[in-house]
This record gives sequence, structure tokens and C-alpha cells, in this order.
Amino acid sequence: MVSPGSGTAAGAGGSAPAPGPSANKAAPLVASLLSSGGTEEDAQLTASGQIQLQGGWHAQVVPGVFQGIYGLLSVDASGHWSYQLDNGSPAVQRLNNGEVVQEHFHCLAAD
Repeated sequence: MVSPGSGTAAGAGGSAPAPGPSANKAAPLVASLLSSGGTEEDAQLTASGQIQLQGGWHAQVVPGVFQGIYGLLSVDASGHWSYQLDNGSPAVQRLNNGEVVQEHFHCLAAD
């Protein structure tokens, strides 16, 4: 099973601080990472969720597409993310039956 890990990108639960506040902002920007679950070889090949920015900022998530070891993460400007497991990749095929790994990605927010 491969799941996007928590951090400053898409992930399963948790929150992490994003880049520090600008001179006119008092509260730090915090990204809450909401997930709909992980992926599983030969079964569940996609996962998705929402990055929610908090802290009184007018920030938006910078969209992007990020290639990982096991799959591809896409993030749009609204903070919606989706992860597509590359079921045919050698890295996925080398996983043992029942083995669980995480992918970690970093994305940006701009004010």
C-alpha cells in the first residue's frame, strides 16, 4: 500500500507550517492536509484530498505536478490534490505483499 505522507504537501492527516508570514501578516500560515485514503497495488490506484490554508492569509496553493517514486501527485490552485499510483513501475512491483510505504511531497503557497 502506498499513501501520500504528511508534510508540507499532500498527505494523510496532520498539518505543517508553510513559508513564514510577510511583513504585514501577524499569524503564520498553516496548511491542513485532508485525505481520502491511500492507494494499493492492483486495487485502489488513486487517492485525493484537499489542502486547506489557515491563518488569515490571502494565500493560494501553487499548482503543480510532482513525480514520486511510486506515483504522480497533482495539485491545483484551489488546493485539491490527487495521487495516481504507477502500478506498472518497478518500484511498486518490488513491494512485498502487504508492505506499506509513504510518498512525501512538498508544494508551495503564495500570498
